[in-house]
Amino acid sequence: MDKIKNQLAGVAALIGVVGAIGAGFVTYGQMQEKISNLEGLNLDPIIKEIAEQNVKIATIEEKLSALGEEHGHTTMLINKKEIELLKNQMEELKILGSNPLAQ
Repeated sequence: MDKIKNQLAGVAALIGVVGAIGAGFVTYGQMQEKISNLEGLNLDPIIKEIAEQNVKIATIEEKLSALGEEHGHTTMLINKKEIELLKNQMEELKILGSNPLAQ
């Protein structure tokens, strides 16, 4: 009885291995079919669209960079004027502080 069980277990293992190998060949065949379908596909319109989008992105990046430089320059000018104003206010405070009659 044990001998029959061992033989049946061996047969079941063999069937499992053969099934796994068969499934591998089926998957390989499906992949080959998909690859052959992709070989005939014309990708030129898609590549052209990607190139056009890249040009648009570059143009937008240039515009944003120019805006950033203008904004940076404007901020610098505002800061210079604020510094001038603060210096003038400090001078006025010094003058007011040194005049005993200003109080």
